Amino acid sequence: MEKEEILTKLERIFKNVFDDQALAIGEDTSPADLANWDSLHQVLLISAIQDEFKVVYKPKEVKALRNVRLIVSSIMEKACKNVTNEMEIGGGQNVGQ
Repeated sequence: MEKEEILTKLERIFKNVFDDQALAIGEDTSPADLANWDSLHQVLLISAIQDEFKVVYKPKEVKALRNVRLIVSSIMEKACKNVTNEMEIGGGQNVGQ
């Protein structure tokens, strides 16, 4: 998945979570930039991100997601791992057939 595609999807998620259709985010956007980006909104963001991108975050990983750039990087990393795992699983099922 390309970075621009992730950013586009993230912006839609931010708009929905913060209920602000005029909201524009960039890679440097952080909780300091959005008055409502508190712990509750962080939980809502992470939940929406996990649903949209089919990734799972551990609590210690969530704490490290301090801005949009780090969120994008983590999605790219997790998506890559998911594809690799699916290929390994899929490849293992074809063995012996």
